[in-house]
Amino acid sequence: PIILPSGISLIDTPEEVTVNVTIEQLVRKNFTFSKDEISLLNAETNNTEGEEPLIYEIITDSVIITVKGRQSDFQSLSKDVFKPSVDVAGLGEGTHKLPLKFFLPSAFSRVNNVEVEVKISKVTQEQ
Repeated sequence: PIILPSGISLIDTPEEVTVNVTIEQLVRKNFTFSKDEISLLNAETNNTEGEEPLIYEIITDSVIITVKGRQSDFQSLSKDVFKPSVDVAGLGEGTHKLPLKFFLPSAFSRVNNVEVEVKISKVTQEQ
């Protein structure tokens, strides 16, 4: 039986209701991105006037993002949606492992966490 909140009643309802439920299996899919497809966020904020500018190099050649969702939803998902990036705000010289950020539509969930290695160095000026 259907339990209704107080103050709510059914009018002219049939004794039986037919409900069709479609259960769709969740599947996983991998998307590969080269280092050239990964954006650097906040690199310009680390370069302060009067100091030698910093150079940023993504060392990781490629990353694989694994997402989970319904098979039917994957038909409308393209690689362009992800817009992968790493945030280098506040980082100085050295090699840093940073979490990969990417956009993921609400119909999908992230399966793996991905890190990207970024090398930051100062520009050497020859005199």
